[in-house]
Amino acid sequence: MAADGYNAVVALMPLRGEQNGRILERKPMVRIRLSDLNDAVKAFLAPAQQGETIVVEDDDGRVQCGVTPYVQASAAEKQAALAALDRLQQKSAQAMAQFGATEVDIDRELQD
Repeated sequence: MAADGYNAVVALMPLRGEQNGRILERKPMVRIRLSDLNDAVKAFLAPAQQGETIVVEDDDGRVQCGVTPYVQASAAEKQAALAALDRLQQKSAQAMAQFGATEVDIDRELQD
């Protein structure tokens, strides 16, 4: 029983970012069917099915992982997003050409 626009599947993933000076990388996602979970786990995940993000902390209050609801875009939303992305790419290409910059130049700047 998912809320409108929310898929019954949620993703439980370790948080990404920097921790203690080292970069954390995302591991492959594990997919589990909601119907395969027991009632206690389903109850735990219920807020995520209603659109809330769940953050799991250890006993010291450090965030260990998060459960993020998955929102399925409609076909119209996907088409609009792709059109917006295409316009952005065209504008970026025009600006880069105007300034004489290449993708290699941009990558180099981002690395520094």
